[in-house]
Amino acid sequence: MHKNIYLETLKLFGNKGVRFTTEELARELGTSKRTIYNCFTTKDELIEKTIDFVFEEMYVSDTLILEKKEVPIHTRLELYFQNTPDAYSLSSLVQHMDD
Repeated sequence: MHKNIYLETLKLFGNKGVRFTTEELARELGTSKRTIYNCFTTKDELIEKTIDFVFEEMYVSDTLILEKKEVPIHTRLELYFQNTPDAYSLSSLVQHMDD
């Protein structure tokens, strides 16, 4: 459930920055605000954990790329440096960082 919440939070964050509401998030998830607040105590915590999720996913993905010993090192390095997930709206996170 958390992963779905994180992914939907990223979509809303990409569209509205921190101005999205938990009500909008709940509607997009097809759940209630109460369910979201059972997982996260505040909207700030939700946003912080979502950002942690993005970087954890990147770390796991980078590790998998670098561990593929059957792939030449130059190819692994190329894949590693290209491994910026567009789906996570990383540019939106940076753009709204001060919010």
